[in-house]
Amino acid sequence: MVAGWLFYCTPRGLKLLEADRHGALARGELHAELQTVIATHEIDLVGLDPFVKAHGVAENDNNAIDQVCIVMSDLSDEFDCAFDITSHDRKGKGEAGDADRDRGASAKRDAGRLMRTLTGMTAAEAERYGVSDSDRRLLIRVDNSKVNIAPPSDEAMWFRLVGVALGNAQRQAIRAATTFRRSSAGTRPTCGNR
Repeated sequence: MVAGWLFYCTPRGLKLLEADRHGALARGELHAELQTVIATHEIDLVGLDPFVKAHGVAENDNNAIDQVCIVMSDLSDEFDCAFDITSHDRKGKGEAGDADRDRGASAKRDAGRLMRTLTGMTAAEAERYGVSDSDRRLLIRVDNSKVNIAPPSDEAMWFRLVGVALGNAQRQAIRAATTFRRSSAGTRPTCGNR
């Protein structure tokens, strides 16, 4: 049960920071809205997904993106909460655990304390774990790419995309934790859900 623990909002068009027509940066309506919501509901973790929609500055402008990160940091300090932002990869093939594959200005990466990458299972990994090609397409690995708050781990976490009924005649894909373990024969791993 998540009632009272999970709050979902889609503030379309609201921004944490915006540039006016002269390029001057100013805190936007999303900043004020978050101040109210975080205080009212005692939010501990704020998720912004995708990050690019939460601000109105050029995503490749290091100075501007650094200012957006400062706005989030100020909110974190003011309300003793954390921010989790998601963003897309830059164009091209991304390697698991590569912090530089994040799209946009490097100031976002530099401001972060914990970064992870999500990567689909490769054909080579599927062969190694004995996973069929149809199942492979449903498996995602999560790797640490930057860790400033805990010892780093070389172990990937695996998730399987599963469909969940939302109760409104729609289905949503979610990530369910998955582990890979050796079979009793000791030669081929098998896939199991946690």
